Amino acid sequence: MLLGVNGIRLLGKRSGVGRAIEAILKCMDELEHPFTEIRVYTPKPIDEAVKLPSIATNVVLESPLPYAAWEQFVLPRAHGDKHLLLCPSYIAPIFAQCPIFLIHHGSYEGYPQGYDWLTLNKARAIYTLSAK
Repeated sequence: MLLGVNGIRLLGKRSGVGRAIEAILKCMDELEHPFTEIRVYTPKPIDEAVKLPSIATNVVLESPLPYAAWEQFVLPRAHGDKHLLLCPSYIAPIFAQCPIFLIHHGSYEGYPQGYDWLTLNKARAIYTLSAK
């Protein structure tokens, strides 16, 4: 069984989400799971400092699109419609046909005063669509 991972948060300086993806991937060599292959999709190569499990491959899908558009169009097209896609970066590709495991970020709901009106409402709209 194949697992696809949206690895976009592994690029550049890794935030909490990037570090969480690294931790999840690291555990894949140590835990029992049904996956025989893991594809970590990114628009650029992952830095060598990021250690992938032995069954994982960094699949680079270069594109001139901004990262948000890459996640919506390039990623789901490359991954296809049969295998599970892990999207730990708050949103899922809205038009993807594959099963998706999505991890949402709760800061917009838990601390809305920390965001401007546009950012807050944009996040609510895309999160709602992703959840559906």
